[in-house]
Amino acid sequence: MTYKILTLHGNLYKRTAYIGYIQLHETGGVWQQELIHHKEIPIAFTATINQVLQLTITAYNALNNEVSNKLSAEILTVISAYSLHHNIDMIANGGIVVEDTLTLGCNASIAALTELPVVGDFYSANKALLGASNWYGIASSMLMVDALASVTNTSIALSLLAALRWREMYNILSTQSKATRSHIAGGVWLGVEA
Repeated sequence: MTYKILTLHGNLYKRTAYIGYIQLHETGGVWQQELIHHKEIPIAFTATINQVLQLTITAYNALNNEVSNKLSAEILTVISAYSLHHNIDMIANGGIVVEDTLTLGCNASIAALTELPVVGDFYSANKALLGASNWYGIASSMLMVDALASVTNTSIALSLLAALRWREMYNILSTQSKATRSHIAGGVWLGVEA
């Protein structure tokens, strides 16, 4: 089985987002990855992390909508630039990390604007089960990729989390995240029905 996944993640502190196009191949429980494209996108925010953390809910939602619109436009630009129309099964959204598990980049908005399924919000269930913020451990064991070694490895790890979530398989292991149990993390937003 082959999964064609566009990944999205970034960091507000570094003012950078990354979009990757990865094909994951699974045969008999063995996973292999192929990183086809990877693009760094500067994020033009004037707000600092401290300013974002002190926003009212209304102001935060407005910022999140603005970021989601910009990220969706960048995704569509990448799709067009690399002729990926009809070659993407899903978007794996790790969000733009503000602090710990607080991210920008609304899954439902990105799904609606790109008309593609989005798999995201990998943090919430893991935190609820007292797991660490590091949710990349499974990629190290299944793909032999150190997700924290580079932004491209983070994209590859994110694509595996999304594919496992799509298949409704455990994508967070308690032995690696220190959560109280292994679990399926993340939600799925269908772009054509968002």
